[in-house]
Amino acid sequence: MSFYFNSVNRNKRSITLDLKKAEGRTVLLELVKASDILIENFVPGKVEELGIGYETVSKINPAIIYASISGYGPSGPYQRRAGYDAIAAAEAGLMHITGNPGSQPVRPGLGVVDMCTGLYLHGAILAALQARNQSGKGQKLDASLFETQVSLLINIGANWLNMGLEGKRNGNAHPSIAPYNTFQTKDGYLAIGANNDRQFKILAERLGRLDLLEDPRFKTNAMRVQHREAIDAIVEGLLKEKTLDEWMEVLEGSGLAHGPVNTIERVFEHPQIQARDMVESIACEELEGGEVKVIGVPIKFGDTPGEIRTRAPYLGEHTDEILKKIGYSDEKIASLRKKATTQGLEYLSIDSEHTEDCSNAQNAMKLMVLGNCRTVFGSHEPHRHGAVEVRIADFLPARDHSTFSHHDHELQNTHTPTPSSPLRANCCVTMFLQRSAFAVARRAVIRPVVARSFTSSIVRRDATQGDKRMKKFEEIQTEEDLLPPGAAPGSVPTDLEQATGLERLEILGKIQGVDIFDMKPLDSSRKGTVDNPIVVRSFGDEQYAGCTGVPADSHVVKWLVMSRDRPLERCPECGNCLKMEYVGPTDDGHHHDHHHGADGDGAHNYEGEPKTMADFVRPEYR
Repeated sequence: MSFYFNSVNRNKRSITLDLKKAEGRTVLLELVKASDILIENFVPGKVEELGIGYETVSKINPAIIYASISGYGPSGPYQRRAGYDAIAAAEAGLMHITGNPGSQPVRPGLGVVDMCTGLYLHGAILAALQARNQSGKGQKLDASLFETQVSLLINIGANWLNMGLEGKRNGNAHPSIAPYNTFQTKDGYLAIGANNDRQFKILAERLGRLDLLEDPRFKTNAMRVQHREAIDAIVEGLLKEKTLDEWMEVLEGSGLAHGPVNTIERVFEHPQIQARDMVESIACEELEGGEVKVIGVPIKFGDTPGEIRTRAPYLGEHTDEILKKIGYSDEKIASLRKKATTQGLEYLSIDSEHTEDCSNAQNAMKLMVLGNCRTVFGSHEPHRHGAVEVRIADFLPARDHSTFSHHDHELQNTHTPTPSSPLRANCCVTMFLQRSAFAVARRAVIRPVVARSFTSSIVRRDATQGDKRMKKFEEIQTEEDLLPPGAAPGSVPTDLEQATGLERLEILGKIQGVDIFDMKPLDSSRKGTVDNPIVVRSFGDEQYAGCTGVPADSHVVKWLVMSRDRPLERCPECGNCLKMEYVGPTDDGHHHDHHHGADGDGAHNYEGEPKTMADFVRPEYR
């Protein structure tokens, strides 16, 4: 998981449910019976379509507080429009008044609208709980990003409503106070707010310019606002004579509001941060050192201090625990998981030593529908904790259970029939992802090294993608059956979810007599598109699956596949268990052939480094 996810989801527990399934909705309504508050952020109308709207929920639990967050609210002409922080900031005026005079509108550096909507709703929920204490009845609350931002206009909105004054971009200056701005010093920027005539006098004294108090342009705040450019220029000219630290010393104890424009590094070095416990550590056994640092609780309670107890959960981490708490048996939970009502993997292994920091890798994790995961770090088996190991399972026909084990740097394939866990033989897909929330930049060659039974609930074969319908597994007879209507045979369009793409590519490989898929990093600048999809090709005795990218913003990978009837071959230098052929350009621009396999030639013996997947495809197959 990312540090961002961890920072906003600490102290929570996670359950994953498929609300499109009746079983998933039933579980949710069971949870509602024992809940005080339900918060949802679907597009208005969606919860009613799913049968979990307020009318339904309140009949089950009349005391529940049902809180909804949307872009524009559940009524009005824009009710069905999707909403995001930046869109609300633009449409509700915040961007119009943010930025320097004459510049283009600017989005604030934080998701102000998102956060303020959450804070507004938080206060509303507490008020609704207090009302329930008196009436015994819950109620529905509606919050929207758009309305929150309109309310944040405060004085700017009041000026327009009552005087017709249009808001404008003032940079860091205050529209009705001067000097109130950020000013450049010799080595940084200093924020100063002289909010009234008394504070302006202090500023003039500390700057050594008492004559400014006699200047008719600066006698009152109203006059200073009128001559803002002049007073700001004078103040900044004086501040440029000393360093930031020197001015901090001059102004300390003066009573004038001031502060440095700090980098994030300097923020967390601030003595007030330490004094007020604004950095805390959460136990996190997955991380080397056993903990992760987070920002602390900003409100200090006198008698009941706030506490950050746990890291953020992985999706579905507490599914079983929560279901058992409301009376579900192990058998019932297993039944739900088999029907993919609760989704996710049982096991996940990510490397602290070999995994490279991939900025887009989290998107790939989301697309894989990873829920109810457990992460393992610190394994001493070579390369074991170097991959995210995924076993494609639930919707595949019952076959022998295939287990891959790593021993003495050799990959061995063993078959153990496990009727209770029907897995397709010889189907292991490994993904190259960021090291959870704790990125340690290192590169690894990802190998399908699995030492346990894995199961995964993934996108259903009969799920629709827009107006396209994927065929179910039992309907697949030819390569064309793998594809939605209109798709070119042999291609895997990259606008589909990755889990679906992996399923289809796997079966396509089976049809062509291919077994093992090994994903390796290639060129992070290349991304797959609908026009440049994953394509499976073959030449000679080799089977090849080429890929210019995985769906939407995921890290670029190259896929190599091995013929089913050919024994495993491992390069003694790089350890690859697959044979590959490099036909790309050399340093002099010419193409040449290079075979990589059991003959001992290493992957790095060729002169030219591969830049795209085309370097691994013969010209006649491009």
